[in-house]
Amino acid sequence: TNTLGQYYKADEIAALPSQQLSGLVSKVSLPLLSALQSDLEALKRGFANLVSKTMFISFLVMFNLMAISKSLVLTTMGDKWEEASHYLI
Repeated sequence: TNTLGQYYKADEIAALPSQQLSGLVSKVSLPLLSALQSDLEALKRGFANLVSKTMFISFLVMFNLMAISKSLVLTTMGDKWEEASHYLI
């Protein structure tokens, strides 16, 4: 149905930033955290720091995506997908 298609597109758009960010973080985190593997406390702090910064960036990106959802959908996909922007809010 049309509504399902709109929701599916909105879900794809919403998932894209977190997929990209998690891919980047996973590539960077392994070398950083492996350097700390001999110091358990430093490893815990490093992991907590990594998670908190990743979450902060994710929240900023998602908040901005919500703020520009309508113009983003209209610009990238056209008028027929306008309803999908409502699911991004």
